[in-house]
Amino acid sequence: MHALLVPVGSAGDVHPFMGLGAALATRGHAVSVIVNDSFEPLVRRMGFKFVRCGTAEEFDSVTRNPDIWHPRKGVEIIARKIVETTPELYRLICDHLQNRESVVVAGALAFGARVAHETHGVPLVTIQLQPVCFRSEFESPVLHPWLKGINSWPRPVKRALFKLANLAIDRVVGPGINQFRYSLGLPPASQFYDVWWNSPDLVVGFFPEWFASPQPDWPEQLVCTGFPGYDESSVREVPEAVESFLRTGPPPVVFTPGSAMRHGRRFFQESVMACKLTGYRGVLLTPYAEQIPSTLPASVLHSDYVPLSQLLPHCRALVHHGGIGTMAQGFGAGVPQIVTPMAFDQFDNAERLSRLNVGRSFRPNAYKAAAVARALVELTTNPRVAAACNRAAALVRSDRPLDVACDEIEQLWNRQQRPSGS
Repeated sequence: MHALLVPVGSAGDVHPFMGLGAALATRGHAVSVIVNDSFEPLVRRMGFKFVRCGTAEEFDSVTRNPDIWHPRKGVEIIARKIVETTPELYRLICDHLQNRESVVVAGALAFGARVAHETHGVPLVTIQLQPVCFRSEFESPVLHPWLKGINSWPRPVKRALFKLANLAIDRVVGPGINQFRYSLGLPPASQFYDVWWNSPDLVVGFFPEWFASPQPDWPEQLVCTGFPGYDESSVREVPEAVESFLRTGPPPVVFTPGSAMRHGRRFFQESVMACKLTGYRGVLLTPYAEQIPSTLPASVLHSDYVPLSQLLPHCRALVHHGGIGTMAQGFGAGVPQIVTPMAFDQFDNAERLSRLNVGRSFRPNAYKAAAVARALVELTTNPRVAAACNRAAALVRSDRPLDVACDEIEQLWNRQQRPSGS
């Protein structure tokens, strides 16, 4: 079997595909990855075939735009970028299919993969990383901080809200995607961000059912596997400066606004001040050093990247943006978390974190040193929080996400190999 992996997004979106690719390669399958060339070094270190789709400059132009972190504007920016790149992505997928040997495993925003499934009949697996991607009239995702009380609303009101959301997304995405579909002889599509983006063959939810219970109106072809947990620890070592810092003092708090955040100067300033107020040590993670205060106390260290699976077991807490991959690493390490959700799936992830009693969240404008310091002390000294964190860590250890995902992908591919009528 040849697995053609098509992640779309930042490192948090790409890493699960690297873990899945490694698991498939271990089973003897060939793996190719179509992705922005920002990730070429990682793909090649993993030993996979790299196929370029987009440049590092294009990726940087998106992350440099501060509107990417606006709850509404960010969605529009991403949607327009998806429309713009769909024809190229479709061509690359078609060019790299290996007859009946290939199965395409793609992120939900890889619309070119969904179109290739329709034109070429190639088996397609959609990877959904977050439960917010599944709208439900029963237990509904929190799409915006204004909607925190959505699960007290009547179902018809929820239905109307989701219909309006579909219309809004279709208005942005529909014209460009349907024009491309027309050029291929395909009929127009709709409900892009709800129904169409999911493969009718198989959808893998890379999150566990204890984090988000499947709802009656979720797709029938969805299989929830658990958090994949990949973070480059197989190809990147912990920097010596970080190891030395960990050895020479009490466990620090890790602060990160995400790998793609370029506008986190205030986050880091308040984080350093919170460390001073609590007396806790801190590790600041970002590849963009211009966000870091020009002078740091000896009790605070900056590093561009450290695999969290190697770092968090030596730390007392995790403060971050609410990305699902970072949150999952916190669960696995059994540490309390503070999140500052800004956009996309982060509001819903923060809500689910709070329900598990393993952390709390701050709106970005409320993220201030004194409040963060109080929350850190409470979370790191509360035995009920510690017990909840230990329960979450045990649940993560009991999951077999990559094995389950590989089994499902192989079964889909095997079904496609059977002669028709057999």
